[in-house]
Amino acid sequence: MVNQDDQTIRPETLLEFSDPQYLDPSPTELRTLLSRANLTGAKAGDLVGVNGRTIRKWTGGERAIPYAAWRLLLKETGEVPQRVWIGYEAVGTEPF
Repeated sequence: MVNQDDQTIRPETLLEFSDPQYLDPSPTELRTLLSRANLTGAKAGDLVGVNGRTIRKWTGGERAIPYAAWRLLLKETGEVPQRVWIGYEAVGTEPF
């Protein structure tokens, strides 16, 4: 469960979607991520290709954030490492 006082993000929400222990982030966890990164709804929307209204729906719990958008925000904010592709090899710390 997310503790609103210390604004934590559960480690299970940071896993790859294919991991059986992956959990969808709560609206509170999304708000925490945006707050940590000093992102407005509009700025976050620009990063993932949606408008600010969609971000508000996600942060308000009206709709769940799609995994791809969540993962992109995690990578863009540095919460999970990014892989860099050089030729046919991925270089980075994130496991496959």
